[in-house]
Amino acid sequence: MTRIPEPLRYFKLVQRILTRFHILEPKEYCNLFRIHETENEVLGWQISDRKIKYRNSSFIKVNIEQGVYQKECGNYAITELGYHYEPNSNGYFQFRFDMHSEDLHANPDSRLNMQHKIVPGEIQFDFSEMNLYLMLKIVEHYITTKNYPLDNSFEKEYNRIASQVRSEMKSGKNKRKKRNRLF
Repeated sequence: MTRIPEPLRYFKLVQRILTRFHILEPKEYCNLFRIHETENEVLGWQISDRKIKYRNSSFIKVNIEQGVYQKECGNYAITELGYHYEPNSNGYFQFRFDMHSEDLHANPDSRLNMQHKIVPGEIQFDFSEMNLYLMLKIVEHYITTKNYPLDNSFEKEYNRIASQVRSEMKSGKNKRKKRNRLF
C-alpha cells in the first residue's frame, strides 16, 4: 500500500507532468481521476482503464488506481494499482507495476532474461511506494535515457527519482480538512 499524504498535492504533481514531457493526452488530471468527495473534501479517487499517450506513440495504460482515506491510520493510501508502459518501438522494453489481488510487484518485458514477477527488495530499485506520479517520472527518464528501470545497473538513477517523488509528496503540517479541500 502506498501512502499519499495529501491527495491534492498528488493531483497537482500529476497535472504538472501531464502538461509537459511530450504527453499528448490527457492534459488535465480531471480527465484521468474520478474524485470522490463530500463537501469539497476528498474521500478517495479512482482511475480505471485510461491511457496516457506520448508523442512518440508509446503509452502508459492505467488499468486501475484506487485511493482511499483510511480513518484508522488518518491518511490516504493507494490500495490497488496497475500501470503498464507500452513502448512504440523495438528499441524500448515494456514493463508494468501491479497491486491487485496480490502484493505490489513488477513484470519486466518477456524478451529480457529476467524473472517474470519481481517484488520490492528483489531488485535494487525501491519501487515499494509506487503511484502514478512516480510511474510518469520513471517513464520520462526511461524515454530520455533508454535506461531500463528494472535493470539493477540503473538502480541509483531510479532510486534518486523515487526519493525525489517521495520528497515532493511529503505532507505539510495542516489539518486534513484544510489541506484536502477541492475548492
